[in-house]
Amino acid sequence: MNEIKCIAILMLLCMCFFVPHVISDEDVSGTFTPHPQADIHGVYPANTSTQIDRPAINMSSYINTSSYVDVWFYLYNETGLSPQWTLIYNWSNESSQRFSVPRAFLNVFGLETEFVWGNNTYTWKIQTKVSATWKNYTYTYTTNATVGANKNARMDVTNNNEINVFDTSADWAHHTFAGYAPYNRYYDVNNDNAVNSFDMSAIWAQKTI
Repeated sequence: MNEIKCIAILMLLCMCFFVPHVISDEDVSGTFTPHPQADIHGVYPANTSTQIDRPAINMSSYINTSSYVDVWFYLYNETGLSPQWTLIYNWSNESSQRFSVPRAFLNVFGLETEFVWGNNTYTWKIQTKVSATWKNYTYTYTTNATVGANKNARMDVTNNNEINVFDTSADWAHHTFAGYAPYNRYYDVNNDNAVNSFDMSAIWAQKTI
């Protein structure tokens, strides 16, 4: 009988002083399979870079993935009064590689209303999905600032490295007076939320020939 009491007392003491240990990832580092992920390297154009060609040589990034990855490239499209993210290109179920959108595609994307403006800052992003893990990476870059004899490249509407009467004509074709055309920020070279004669004057003041 005394032996039974002693055993019961010992068991009670063990229960009081034993603290269960919860195993964490740190306790067994390397023994769990990590969540699939995608790492991005070598982005072009690099974030906050300047003096980039219009359009850029390409938009690209090397993506290293531990599994298969879905990739989307987006432009923050500021064409209208309500900017929105616009899909440029996407890939599905790919392995590690450099994902690239070439200049030829960028040059015609959106009927040439994006990527071709000088002295303009563009915002774009890369979105990845590996298994159920989503990630977004946002970047900006600025195109070449000048053309000719240090003239504002923003006024080179026709994107031919000259500023002349053809640029004023191209801009006027998008004028918003009396609702002639929907507002397009890229033709609003003086940034006053309208495309009108003041934009034409601003362009002519920077003419190169």
